[in-house]
Amino acid sequence: METPRIIMVDWSAASGVTRPGPDTIYLAWNDAEQVRVEHCSTRLTCQERIVSLAAAWAGPVLVGCDFAFGYPREAGLPAGRALCDMLADVVTESAEGESNRFAVAAMLNREVARMTGEVGPFWGRPVSVREADLPTMQPTSRVPMYRACERTALSRAREWGRIQSAFKCAYPASVGSQTITGLACVGRMLRDFRIAGRALLWPFETAWDEAIEPNAIVFAEVWPATQVQRVRADVSDDVRDAKQVRAMVRWAQEAWPKLLARPGEVIDDVERARCEGWILGVEVGGSDGVRR
Repeated sequence: METPRIIMVDWSAASGVTRPGPDTIYLAWNDAEQVRVEHCSTRLTCQERIVSLAAAWAGPVLVGCDFAFGYPREAGLPAGRALCDMLADVVTESAEGESNRFAVAAMLNREVARMTGEVGPFWGRPVSVREADLPTMQPTSRVPMYRACERTALSRAREWGRIQSAFKCAYPASVGSQTITGLACVGRMLRDFRIAGRALLWPFETAWDEAIEPNAIVFAEVWPATQVQRVRADVSDDVRDAKQVRAMVRWAQEAWPKLLARPGEVIDDVERARCEGWILGVEVGGSDGVRR
């Protein structure tokens, strides 16, 4: 099998054009025998870099992104490509790094209420943001906060730390805004004429590893915490975000091609996992996330 190009992204929903530093966007990819790391000043800059790196590689490409690729099935929201398309249509992203993510979160709350009759589960916004349908505190809702893969990850919290809900859109350790802006970016990349004919979402469109062509560009969800030991072993002066993407590339290189296989016995409901998505490397057994 031809050597894959591995691209890993540490995403951020931060506003404005950022400089290298913590909690900003970092990108890593394999180039010959090296792993290169690059800071991206905006989400649109990162999007263009990913597409360029993927389009230039004739063989298989894996693009790993550290935000949720779906929501709990009970939310009634679209899944897979339909969700990415929807968010690509409604999320605005400027060249200056500004987005309408909180307005979109409020819109998603209205959509959940319309589809399920439940209180919308999205929450968290700065006090300066006036969105009546996006509460500042977590609402009481029967929509679960976590997907099946996140509940599995929570069972390994002592190893990896606590995973956050994709419904939490602000405050420390929130990932909701990253998910909204990130999936919109994935949606735009899936439509990009340079890679559209090769691009797939794992596992929504791949039947895990059964429908992947030799030159496919596979977008998948990752969680850098699964490689915490590799990150700790990195003694460089780089910020943690840079260390994380470097570690994820090296891990994926070692785990390929079994990396995209179904995570075995941890999935009780395969259809739920195909609806909600799954996190590469999250499975029972083996703290390094490599299939045994």
